[in-house]
Amino acid sequence: MYLTPGVTIERTDTVSRQTIYDLVANAIGGTVGASDLTDEVVVVVSQSEAPAGMELKPGLVWWDQTEQLMKVYTDMIDGTGASVWLSVGPDRFDVAALATEPIPFGAAVMFAGENRKVKLPPDPITLENTGPSETRFEHCKVIGFNNKTAFSTFTAQTADSGSWFPCAVQGICWAWYPVYLPSTGQGTIGGTGMDSIISSISGLTSQSGISDVRGGLYKSSTSLIQSGGGHLVAMCPYKFGQNQTTGEAWAQVLFFGPRYCNRTTGVP
Repeated sequence: MYLTPGVTIERTDTVSRQTIYDLVANAIGGTVGASDLTDEVVVVVSQSEAPAGMELKPGLVWWDQTEQLMKVYTDMIDGTGASVWLSVGPDRFDVAALATEPIPFGAAVMFAGENRKVKLPPDPITLENTGPSETRFEHCKVIGFNNKTAFSTFTAQTADSGSWFPCAVQGICWAWYPVYLPSTGQGTIGGTGMDSIISSISGLTSQSGISDVRGGLYKSSTSLIQSGGGHLVAMCPYKFGQNQTTGEAWAQVLFFGPRYCNRTTGVP
């Protein structure tokens, strides 16, 4: 950084105490760029799109004006060369997850058995047949959602198999609602009951000819969620807003962690 002197002093000028004072007091500071700072300084950027055209260093903080979230650039995840922006609040918290298969934006995921690997839940028929025993479908609990990108551009942001993505694990998350019940319109917007991963396909219609609804959520009566006494509750049943694009529906939901819930009593 440089300073523009507050006064101009020529070789023949008489310099007084006032001149020296004005030289400093009226000086104008120059522009400070990221390159002027040492590596130890954490840079905070506030803008609508992810920072580009600058060196991205681990620990760089970005206030995402689109999503209204604070995100941190996380590099070399688990010793790999992967880098992702992870939300650290105030409304959502992410962890880096490794997709073992293509995962649509907003889809619910569960652990794939090791490290940070995640996968989609079983198909509805398989899930329904797991039965009510907690020990039998404990491993099917939802641990988070693919929140790879912002609201304004999420339609193209499927997490490819083998890629790292920000998995929203707590707070206000985007969730995917790909099916509904034509007779009542229940599922995407209305209906009673609780939100759950889809575990029954009876009478349900997909939004735009979607054949694979694994990872999608459905708000329905308990009889359509998990037969035989229990179901996998994914979140509290409160939606904060909804977007309808290309026949598919997403909503912001308040997720507070994986849980087992009795279908009849609703008690975890």
